[in-house]
Amino acid sequence: MLFALFTNSLIAQPGKVTGNIKGLGNRPVIFGYKQKGKYQLDTVFAKQDHFSYLAKPSDDGRIHLRITSPRYTAFYYDEVPVTVSGSIETPYKLIFKGGPDNTVLSRYEESIEWVYDEKFKTASGSERAKLEQQRNKDILDFILKNPSSIHSAYLLYWQTITDDTPIDQYENILKSLSAAVQDSDQGKQVAKRLELLKKQPVVGKEALNFTLPDTAGRAVDLNNYRGKYVLLDFWGHWCGPCIKSFPKLKQLQSQYMDKLVIIGIAAEYESDKPQWLKTIRTHKLNWVQVSELKADKGEVNEGYNVNAFPTYLLLDKNGIVLERSLSLEPIQQKLSSIK
Repeated sequence: MLFALFTNSLIAQPGKVTGNIKGLGNRPVIFGYKQKGKYQLDTVFAKQDHFSYLAKPSDDGRIHLRITSPRYTAFYYDEVPVTVSGSIETPYKLIFKGGPDNTVLSRYEESIEWVYDEKFKTASGSERAKLEQQRNKDILDFILKNPSSIHSAYLLYWQTITDDTPIDQYENILKSLSAAVQDSDQGKQVAKRLELLKKQPVVGKEALNFTLPDTAGRAVDLNNYRGKYVLLDFWGHWCGPCIKSFPKLKQLQSQYMDKLVIIGIAAEYESDKPQWLKTIRTHKLNWVQVSELKADKGEVNEGYNVNAFPTYLLLDKNGIVLERSLSLEPIQQKLSSIK
């Protein structure tokens, strides 16, 4: 009897995660989560498709789970046990049960995410645009129907990145979420994101000034380049399209050298600095290069609302944004029209 009581107490442990994933065998199961702003990793090993893990509370409530690289999925930490089921063949289609947020998460995945994933596989170009529009509508409807789940705040945050719904509509949706969700880490991230969107430099607005260190540690102040056209190139050493654009950037620099300054703003971690510097040397980039060394989470990157790489902004002599684009063609056209 004592053994049974002890066993039951273990099963009811807060944060206990037990999994049964077909085909997992004895593979490692990697859990990732943030605590006090730092990303942590824990690894447990499955035994004949089964595993057990005692999860730690994360800053935003979410815990990543990876059973095959590089795909991962996520679930929510809760005060009740969580079970995981699925197959190694579809590591992004795992079912999480336990706690209200995981219930909402699984409902969303099964009714929207996985459904549209399948539709996109066979959709033509024109069909994809319609599917994107319908999926965005379905996601916003789902959020409104689940105002008490932090997963709704998580979905809303990503909608503000991937969809251009008017900011005031997003604000109204955020206000419709429960007070607890709005006050959660996820809710606060949405509020912060909406404030950034209001201030982001768009065509016709003045670019945000910044002062960042260059490759030698010297301060580069954007305002010091007033009187010249400035092309901001948001890139990273890890970004293939960014690297491929270097010859075109060199061409623009040569063609407009008398009136154009190029500033490269690299999204790099501190640990990436050697590779960043090597990339600059390898491709002989002789224009200004700066980085916050905070990857894509630096104040400049977030303030400019850069979510894709490369991103280009062309500024006039007064620092007003003339063009913003993910490719150089619109930049070239705008420069060619300047007298």
